[in-house]
Amino acid sequence: NIWQKGMQKRRRLNRQAFTYAEILMAIIVLAIAIVPLLGQFYIGFQGNKTGKDVTIAANLASGIMDEIRSKAFEDPDANKKFGPEPDEDTSNRIEWDDVDDYNGWTETPPKTIDGQVMNGTGGQPDFSIFRYEVVVESVEPDPPDGWKPYTGQALKADYKRIIVTVSKTDNSITPVTLTTIRARY
Repeated sequence: NIWQKGMQKRRRLNRQAFTYAEILMAIIVLAIAIVPLLGQFYIGFQGNKTGKDVTIAANLASGIMDEIRSKAFEDPDANKKFGPEPDEDTSNRIEWDDVDDYNGWTETPPKTIDGQVMNGTGGQPDFSIFRYEVVVESVEPDPPDGWKPYTGQALKADYKRIIVTVSKTDNSITPVTLTTIRARY
């Protein structure tokens, strides 16, 4: 009888505990369920990173657009030329004195107006993965469609369209483009 009582006690204990097979099965089911969830976290993380990069690109484009719009409509010097004048240093935008000096300008990595590279050194943020592109063109009104290229001599136009595009060097975001019209008057 002692033996039978011991077996009954052991059967009760076996019913209250999990077997190794049950524990292994639970781990497998959890692993199968967790893998897709981790994938969703990764997708969310990538979305946040892309959003951050688009915000940085928009801020860089806005800063360059503000810089260009702060310049004179046409060169204040006697040397009138569409684009940078020969005496203007193309590596240092401080000397650029009118909006069309920026025409055709591209830069990777971005620099400050005084020529400091924004690559994380010298106290600058690291924007080395971004690229600036600027187009300035003489335009004239074209109602009702908006604007068309100016048909006369570029320096005589009363309006200039400024297009600033900032993109990533690896093309991982849609480029951010800002456009404005600057008038002579």
